[in-house]
Amino acid sequence: MMLKLVLKSFKHNSLRRKKSKLTINDIMSAVKEVFPPQMANLARTAAHKALTNHSVAQLSHKMDQTMSINDINDSVTEAFPPHMANLARTAAREVLTDHRVSELSAIMDRTMS
Repeated sequence: MMLKLVLKSFKHNSLRRKKSKLTINDIMSAVKEVFPPQMANLARTAAHKALTNHSVAQLSHKMDQTMSINDINDSVTEAFPPHMANLARTAAREVLTDHRVSELSAIMDRTMS
């Protein structure tokens, strides 16, 4: 999901003539498209905390730091019915441990430059 966020943020950014630095509006637009409504608020908060004038790798690393597993557990508990919460929490943990945003975006930085 975070990779989609990064990709959509850059899609919004690339629509402008000069490929300027990412703006908070690029990220907010991407958050609305990528995240389910229940998690969008958490993602928006993390995006606001991230500095928007960094490269993709720096931005997503900052988001990794601000979106902890506890934040995701809280969101999962609120967003999913009880019988699905454990499965959703397991999936969220796998995403955080196996597919860190900063690792994925570092690859994107190398291929996009």
